[in-house]
Amino acid sequence: MEKVIQKEITVVGSRSQKPADWEPSLQLMADGLVNAEALVTKIYDISKWDEAYQHLKSGEGIKVLLKPLDLDENEGEN
Repeated sequence: MEKVIQKEITVVGSRSQKPADWEPSLQLMADGLVNAEALVTKIYDISKWDEAYQHLKSGEGIKVLLKPLDLDENEGEN
């Protein structure tokens, strides 16, 4: 992520759903009828984004999450 900031790279996300499309899905999860955690195949620290990408590209992963660095863990580093 540091390189993204240093090089002033813009990261753009996209989706094909409208906000209203999420409401039924969120309600199913809230009601305990859908376990969204079961869809996540692996969680990576954001610093390992390249490893996460390779995991997806290989076909081993369905959905990975990138966990942001915990700011408390990084206090004093600079």
